[in-house]
Amino acid sequence: MKKFWILFNIFFAPLLHSEETPFLREKQVLTTLDVMTLDPNFSNFITALNVANLTNLLENTNQFTIFAPTNAALDNLPNGTWKDLLKPEHLQKLQNFIKDHIVAAKITINDFKNEYLTTINGKKLHVNRNDNLVTVNGVPIVLPNKQGINGVVHGVNKAFTP
Repeated sequence: MKKFWILFNIFFAPLLHSEETPFLREKQVLTTLDVMTLDPNFSNFITALNVANLTNLLENTNQFTIFAPTNAALDNLPNGTWKDLLKPEHLQKLQNFIKDHIVAAKITINDFKNEYLTTINGKKLHVNRNDNLVTVNGVPIVLPNKQGINGVVHGVNKAFTP
C-alpha cells in the first residue's frame, strides 16, 4: 500500500492542482461583467456593452452599481429604439444610455434608502425604498444583488429612457 501512495504522489497529485482541473483550483472571482454575461436575462445589455466598447469599464477594480435592464426591458423600449441604439452612427448615444445605468459605488439592495444617486454620466437617479420594494426612477429592481468583485448588478424591468 505504501508503494501505491508513493506512485500516486509522483504521478497523480500534481494533476490535482493543474489548470486542467478547475474543480480543484482556488475559487474563481467574477466581475460584474462576468455576472451579467452568465445570466441570460442580461444578454441584450451585454450586447450593448460590447457594441459600445464599454466592457473594459466593468472589468476593472472600481466599485459599481449597475441597474441592468433585462432583455424584456430593452425589448419593450419604444418601437425601433433598441435596434436604433445599436447602429454604429449612434455609438455616443448608446454609451450615454449605458452610463446612465451605472453608479460609481457598490450599493446592495439592503443599503438603499430614499435618496438620489448620480450616474457615471452625471444623471440623477431617484431611489425610493418602501419596505422591501426598491425602485429607481419609478422602476422596480426585480433581480437584486448579483455580486461581482467590483460591484453589484440589480436587474430592472424597464430601461431608463435614452
